[in-house]
Amino acid sequence: MLTSHRALAQALNRIKTLEKDKEELVDINSPDGLHQQQQSSQVLQTEQAIPSWCHLDLRQNFRLRYAERDYPVRTPDLSPYSHLSLSDAVPCARYPLDVQAQQMDNFRLPEHYVQPLLSYQEESPMATAYTSFRDSARQRLLSGESQESIFGTEKVEVDLFFCARGVNDPHTASTWASEYFRALHDIDTFVCLAGIFNFDRFMRWTIAPSAETYANIPPGQRPTPCQRLVPHHPASDLPVLPELRDGLIYDLRDYILASQSFGTTVNWHKGLEAAIDINPNTGKMTLSATFMEHVWDLENWSFSGGFAAVFPELRRRYRILPGVSLPVSVVKVDDLLHRRDAVVWNLQRQKN
Repeated sequence: MLTSHRALAQALNRIKTLEKDKEELVDINSPDGLHQQQQSSQVLQTEQAIPSWCHLDLRQNFRLRYAERDYPVRTPDLSPYSHLSLSDAVPCARYPLDVQAQQMDNFRLPEHYVQPLLSYQEESPMATAYTSFRDSARQRLLSGESQESIFGTEKVEVDLFFCARGVNDPHTASTWASEYFRALHDIDTFVCLAGIFNFDRFMRWTIAPSAETYANIPPGQRPTPCQRLVPHHPASDLPVLPELRDGLIYDLRDYILASQSFGTTVNWHKGLEAAIDINPNTGKMTLSATFMEHVWDLENWSFSGGFAAVFPELRRRYRILPGVSLPVSVVKVDDLLHRRDAVVWNLQRQKN
């Protein structure tokens, strides 16, 4: 269960911290920012370390321009040490009464039942890719369909990341996540596979909240107090890092374009063969336990200087690598598919 004053204080302090960070950054569109960008470029050309990029701000270049949000983020003048009752503290943010009622409910429920507090009036592809599948899956459960048919197996199947959908392919949490990342380009393959793992586990929980589905979400993907208490755009729920999600609630930016432009890495150096298991009885491709364990640990994630300039919330919290951008991993997809096809061919031969 959310500890009421602690959770509220964390949410409010995170927003205030983001405001403080904003004041410390140099706006790239200002004369000082342009001058610093030129200096930074010279440093990068000489392959020096990245310290001169530490105060560069690229957020403006990646901000998403949707309609004005229906619930602006509020920052009430409330200290975490204020001696207010919860019923007095929640109205200080001046949200509509129905939102305040949901915030109060979120304090009373066990943590594994508390869903992100979404604003539904803002339509966008990034939002509907997440909410449309979730809502459809919930409706399938209500209509009597089994949870297994929606979740699939406990393993995370990734066939539809590497191959186009066939007429007999199911619509499960892992196939949804695989097709989501298959639609993206110029993102590191292992980052995509890590995203499929996280999205699969998060989607299972948001479809059917329980202590079990919540425990299976990687810790970094579990909703923060900000997500549970501050109404926000659904796209803010998807990134792996909690600091990034909280930052997007405050200032929505295109993290997909930033990842495509500058790059991130999970520092996986064992290749696809070690990341993907091929079931000898079905030919299905699933993430290996070793790979899932690796990406579960956020210490294995790193980010480029350019990505951190778009999301300064990550600085001082995660490893920022020298250089504006990172190259994507070289992968041998054809070799993987050849191995899978050999298994399928052997299965077909045995049937005949």
